[in-house]
Amino acid sequence: MSNVAFLWIFSRGMELGVIVLCLLPLRFLLRKKVPRLFSYLLWTAIPVNIGYNLVMRFIAMIDRRVPDRFFNYPKIVVDETVVFLMRYGWCIGTIVVVFGMVFYYLLFLRRLVGSIRIREGVYVTDRINASFTLGLFAPKIYLPFSLQEMYYEPVILHERVHIARRDVWMKYLAIGLLGLFWFQPILWFAYRLFINDMEEACDEAVLRQKGEDFREEYARSLVELSCRLSKVRGVAIGYGNGEIKARIRNVMNYKRAGRKVCIITLILCCLFAVLAIPISWQVPRVVYGERNIKKEMEITEKDMKKHEIVVKENEE
Repeated sequence: MSNVAFLWIFSRGMELGVIVLCLLPLRFLLRKKVPRLFSYLLWTAIPVNIGYNLVMRFIAMIDRRVPDRFFNYPKIVVDETVVFLMRYGWCIGTIVVVFGMVFYYLLFLRRLVGSIRIREGVYVTDRINASFTLGLFAPKIYLPFSLQEMYYEPVILHERVHIARRDVWMKYLAIGLLGLFWFQPILWFAYRLFINDMEEACDEAVLRQKGEDFREEYARSLVELSCRLSKVRGVAIGYGNGEIKARIRNVMNYKRAGRKVCIITLILCCLFAVLAIPISWQVPRVVYGERNIKKEMEITEKDMKKHEIVVKENEE
């Protein structure tokens, strides 16, 4: 990887940290008044920002005549040796994080050998101790053999909402971003909040399907399964993930929000995703030896002028 590419990744990590810090107060306010779906949607500001920067970088590479804000942002110039050490450390950390992700994925696959299909897309096995959804293009629900049949309905409903919403894709994307920006501690903290928002939004979707009378049964299943079963790590989506106390409290206090509230909150989430882009512009970016390059260009121009003068004198 070149120094320019690494510094682009490093600068993106710094920008995403600032976006998360701006997102947290808004998330806190939304969780007090509106459904968890909207605090979950707030996190789309991160992929929107990355996508925008990728598109702008691509446009700047194709047509350098296009006015580009990349040359107007605050800059921090670093030395070649510092860039080399930073890049070396980033490569080691990325390898470790990616290895951990692959290890957990292979561990899941190994444990799922011999699973028994009990319903369409639902399997049971005695080699796991937690229920979860696994798979990107054809996700399947896996239940532990020790799970009592009375808890099948809330668990399966919950996991099927995850599948319908493509939450598996969102978690893969979040883990991929962690693998790329692992050096940013704010993103690890944000990942925990993101998973909790995902689970609570899914809980509310189940209650909207089954009605508010289903709250007690659903909360009871969360209590029982959180005590007996472990959480799921890695790329799978587990029923017992997230902050169980917060999820139970949210389930018991759940009330369907009005349409106007939902529309206004959705506009607010979209507005934040757009405004997060100019907010990130204020974050200084690390650039590679820009001052040295300018000096070299000045020296080159002086040499060219001297050479032209010498040529003219010889011709005369």
